[in-house]
Amino acid sequence: MTSTFRSGCQSLMVWAGMAYNFKTPLTRIRAEGLNAQRYTDLVIKGPLKAAWDELMTFSDRYQVVEDNTPCHNALVAQQVREEVGIRRLNHPSASPDLNPIENVWMVLKTRIC
Repeated sequence: MTSTFRSGCQSLMVWAGMAYNFKTPLTRIRAEGLNAQRYTDLVIKGPLKAAWDELMTFSDRYQVVEDNTPCHNALVAQQVREEVGIRRLNHPSASPDLNPIENVWMVLKTRIC
């Protein structure tokens, strides 16, 4: 006999971006089978590219900060970011998560829970 625990919680994956005095709409992402190609198609070529193009009208000094999730670091994601001109801040794989949006996600998760 194997015991199982089901919390009843459901998972929702979303993407959003922010910069000084700027934020993107919250974009729902179907997480089933999220890999580098799907991340590239659903985020980089979509809302990230749109946000990047808008930000570039203000300044060309922006860089995207992503965590070190494998789909962010994959070759296909790197190639597409380069093709569309998105600059990414590189940081070591074991570095602390300095992305400020992570704090916002934690507050949101806590309030929902």
